[in-house]
Amino acid sequence: MAEQTTLDSLLEMGFDRNRAEKAVAHTGNQGIERAMDWLMEHEGDPDIDEPYVPPVGNVLGATESQPSPAQPSTQTPEESGETGDMTDMIQDGSTKRPMTEEEKREQVKRLEELMRVKQEERRERKQGQELLHIKQKLQDDEMKKLAELRRREKRRRKQDTVPASSFAMLASQLWLNKIKLLSLTEFLRILVA
Repeated sequence: MAEQTTLDSLLEMGFDRNRAEKAVAHTGNQGIERAMDWLMEHEGDPDIDEPYVPPVGNVLGATESQPSPAQPSTQTPEESGETGDMTDMIQDGSTKRPMTEEEKREQVKRLEELMRVKQEERRERKQGQELLHIKQKLQDDEMKKLAELRRREKRRRKQDTVPASSFAMLASQLWLNKIKLLSLTEFLRILVA
């Protein structure tokens, strides 16, 4: 019976019958909120508008005496003690009564608001994930730039510095030139004298 109430509520909200039946079946008839979430998540599926076909064979969680939520009951409403008018009923304490038109409108309004809120939350989550992805990409780019700057600086320092062996050769050449210069001055002194 709750399955019919959920299905009827989805139909009243304007969902296609095939979509509504699939949502109720795939969520295990766990309520209108779950069904609407399922519809939102699967609205782009290519087979969403095809008629729902219940699974054939053994269904997990089903017993012989009790069909699973995905299997429709084989009893007619009269056999199970239900009437066709009971699909528009709500739980009010322990007694059930038919929903008035105003209650139906209020329920539809609440469900539409709930759908809007869920869509907004989903959109905010998606935007947050996109911002996080962009932030991560910017950090990665910044790290790459810093690493490249460090490599360039290291190369520049390596090119600007003279190896220690070059210093030793330069010093020895300077000493030889100084010795040659001293020898030349001594030679000139001798010539002048």
